[in-house]
Amino acid sequence: MERALRRRIPLTPALRRATLEVTSLLPRGEEVLLVGGSLRDLLLGRERDTVDLDLICQNPKPLAEHLSRRLGIPLLALPRGEELNFRAFAARRKPPFQLDISPLRGGLRGLRANLSSRDFTANAMAASLRSLSGSCLEAEGIEDPFGGRVDLARGLLRPISLENLRRDPVRILRAARLSSELGLRPSEDLFAFCDEEGWRLRGAPPERISQEVSRALLFPLGPGFDLLARALSRLLGLRPPEEGPGGDLEGLAKRLPPESARELRLAHLLILLSPRAPERAAEAFIALEGFPRGLALRALRAARAAEVARRRGGISREVLALMAEEAQEAIPAALALGLSLLEEREAPEVLEELLSLVQSPLFRRPLLSGEEASKIVGEGPALGRALKALLLAQRLGQVRDREEALALLAGLKVEDGL
Repeated sequence: MERALRRRIPLTPALRRATLEVTSLLPRGEEVLLVGGSLRDLLLGRERDTVDLDLICQNPKPLAEHLSRRLGIPLLALPRGEELNFRAFAARRKPPFQLDISPLRGGLRGLRANLSSRDFTANAMAASLRSLSGSCLEAEGIEDPFGGRVDLARGLLRPISLENLRRDPVRILRAARLSSELGLRPSEDLFAFCDEEGWRLRGAPPERISQEVSRALLFPLGPGFDLLARALSRLLGLRPPEEGPGGDLEGLAKRLPPESARELRLAHLLILLSPRAPERAAEAFIALEGFPRGLALRALRAARAAEVARRRGGISREVLALMAEEAQEAIPAALALGLSLLEEREAPEVLEELLSLVQSPLFRRPLLSGEEASKIVGEGPALGRALKALLLAQRLGQVRDREEALALLAGLKVEDGL
């Protein structure tokens, strides 16, 4: 991450296009500073689909109204404390960009005060927006009073102060998410704050907690995930996390669709937070206002199904059928977690084979429709039992075509005395 310490930092194409357009519309003599995530991402060489221009200036309202009018985009006023911030989204631009404009009082002294109130050193830097209208940003033009550039070069995410975390404890969850998203290592004082003062999260707005946790599950496991687990143990009143599965869980997550990877990470969290009863951890997530209930339930099913594989010591055809019955649509996450619990040496290859099997038509749905089956076994509860038995037989490899399916249902009818 030595890019952060270069004397001249090349602008990413998306950031350059966005800043060029906005800079060209600035009133003459208007001093506007870029702060926060876009500057941090530039120093890391990261480019996003949407550019977020977090701007500060002396008079935000006139500037926001001017840019909104010139860009032809709507403006939203957002109260923050005793002041108003302004937001506008240029959705049809390529790339799309968002403007967040907030007040700066007191010149350079006010800038330092503004930056000192932020969360992490990596987000507490500023540069003149006009200095980003060329192809490179000169490092000498970056205001960096807390050593954010050095921290980025070291791959470290460090808070401005513990007091800032006390004022907004949700920042500890943001730290976990940013660490995983950006590949940064949380500083030791973040872990210490989490262990000693993580209880402060219980007084934070639950919808903000849910939002940060949901977003954190989108990114790879790593040091940030460890911080997330420890923070959640304090928030939910659960025991500190124990050592998790021994396999390369994130290596398996990369082979899954994004939503299945989220289910896998949350299922892993449930086991870390409540190894003997993941239901307890799942209930805590479900009770958290704003957290996706469906995600928590699917993760719980995946955790239970993975436990089936662990108890059986492997994933045979029979075990696979049992896991599918338990996990339902979360079976990809269950398989990945099960292989990790088993510490399967060739887990990635085995996972590919199992995914291919469970995604086959024979594994996913009965060979006969409900209408076809009802002509043999009748309506009502008997029909549901018959279709369930047929699907299980298909998953076990006992039924492979329609002829065998018809024979199976005919046999069930005889056994039931129908």
